[in-house]
Amino acid sequence: MSAVQFVAGPSALFLQASGPAILNGSTLAWHALSSIRGGSRTHGRNAPIPKLGFRHRVAHTWFRRVPHPLRFFVSGNIGNVCFFICERLAYHYLSTLPDLPEQVETYKDSVSFLTGYLSHIVLQHYVHALLVYGLDSIDTPAKYWSTLRGMYSALITSAIGSTLLNGGLLHWGLSRNHAFLVTMMVFACINYFWISYIVARSVAREASKTAITDTKRRPTGPPLRPNKKVPSVLGFRAG
Repeated sequence: MSAVQFVAGPSALFLQASGPAILNGSTLAWHALSSIRGGSRTHGRNAPIPKLGFRHRVAHTWFRRVPHPLRFFVSGNIGNVCFFICERLAYHYLSTLPDLPEQVETYKDSVSFLTGYLSHIVLQHYVHALLVYGLDSIDTPAKYWSTLRGMYSALITSAIGSTLLNGGLLHWGLSRNHAFLVTMMVFACINYFWISYIVARSVAREASKTAITDTKRRPTGPPLRPNKKVPSVLGFRAG
């Protein structure tokens, strides 16, 4: 877990057309920015301003200055590099095996492609948390596995859907380059809103569970004294 904690509030559960309303950034950098703007209301204007390290400054600049869709674009391209590396490693590993089944040897390219694609989703999941949504979107086992399952469902569905869409565009007369670009743009937008919704829902669900747990632990009232005599309305003692 990194020392930089990013905030992704449950208010981002519903995504507007302008993009997900998820707050990301460094908590320490936010407090420092508040102090710089006018000082702490609790400790006065002379409160010491915490010094930010290099990583905190980079995180603050990244999450405050870079738009959310652009962060998703950068993270997605890093994921594509991870996909390429995973596919190459899978192909190299299959090539070193002496006795492959005939079906695997015949379709080795496809097998390595599928293996690399499924493997890179785990890396893409972490990169998205690191660069787009904040590490606190995966800081509990429940949020981690929930978002990872959602990302697998989103990316596998997109892989199948993009294949079908690309084939349909080629059948309708588009050139290969145009069909490829249209397919990539369509499913990049779909993945952006889909994955953002999955992360926001997971964070909101975890926050709701935490709030319910805190409410149950909070005492509802003063405990009753044992063997206390309760007077009746007519003046007679009850019990």
